[in-house]
Amino acid sequence: MFAVAQPVPNKYHVDGNDDGEERNIEIRRKASKLNVFSVNYCNSCRVLKPLRAHHCKICRRCILRMDHHCPLLQVCVHHHNHKFFLLFLFWPCCLGIFVTVITLPYTFRTAYTLWLGGTLSSEHHLLNSAIMNAVVIAVSVGSLLKTQLQSLLSNRTTIEDSQLSFLDEDEMVRSVCL
Repeated sequence: MFAVAQPVPNKYHVDGNDDGEERNIEIRRKASKLNVFSVNYCNSCRVLKPLRAHHCKICRRCILRMDHHCPLLQVCVHHHNHKFFLLFLFWPCCLGIFVTVITLPYTFRTAYTLWLGGTLSSEHHLLNSAIMNAVVIAVSVGSLLKTQLQSLLSNRTTIEDSQLSFLDEDEMVRSVCL
């Protein structure tokens, strides 16, 4: 999960420190040499960004196939650790579902006791709160996992999904077809 993001390959680095026309010529020359049709240049890293690479403002570097920067883990989810991020979401979701299913008989027994007019002990309350936590984890992490899997199956990143949601239909067709 905490795999270090591999840097943009050296062949994409642009030489020269000046900010004038010479740098623009160097960028276009490097792009044509690499057969890059749309020139994306990162001023912070001074690198010609490959397709699907984005600059992370928090990590202060360009990341290959960056999905998003996870605020919970303080790491970028990218080409090299996306599988581990999906597993990181998958297992808590499975655990939440497992705990919920295993404790269903206890939940029904507790509800039946209350229906008959009985009282609950403090351990009943503790177990009920654990069950509610399992349900909340299963639902919330499961919805995030569902979103990530939809993006994965459509071969898009979260950043690309958010950019496509702001485009109108004609712009979307042009951005996908070109």
